Amino acid sequence: IGIKLAQKCKVKHVWHFREMQDIGLNLRPYSGWSRWYKLAGESDAVICISHTIANHYNKVRNPFVIYDAVSDQKSLLYENDKEDYFLFCGSIIPSKGVETAIDAFSLFNKVRKGYKLIIAGEVNVMPSYYEDLRRRISHLELIREVEFLGFRKDVSHLMFKAQALLMCSFNEGLGRVT
Repeated sequence: IGIKLAQKCKVKHVWHFREMQDIGLNLRPYSGWSRWYKLAGESDAVICISHTIANHYNKVRNPFVIYDAVSDQKSLLYENDKEDYFLFCGSIIPSKGVETAIDAFSLFNKVRKGYKLIIAGEVNVMPSYYEDLRRRISHLELIREVEFLGFRKDVSHLMFKAQALLMCSFNEGLGRVT
């Protein structure tokens, strides 16, 4: 819609690709990929947030790569006083690999007790998936060790205090955790 509106209004249009829609989110353009690529080619500029995204959409001509969510040096801190938890942050959807994080933590927990898996992310995106995860946690006997925090604005603080950050997405263009 954006490209057609820009053309009608005779203004410049910039398309910003942030995700691999097909393999990252299991989405398809309503009008099909051929039409989608044609429309993208009519845009005045295409920005991709990483070379991975640009390479994925290899039929788009001359995309610009501008990295997303890059922090300035002042906000890059190292915290020596870590807490005993691993952090998964992101949308609570299957393509982000939440169950992979839970399963890996379950294996870790069998050999090293005293740690938690903290999951920060919106849980209401797919309520049935969230309930499946809760059942998985119960089945693995991890109810006390796995904590869902929901959406958080203090993710940076959580990251600084974590022992490790978990990136379990199956296909990620440039995750903010990374």
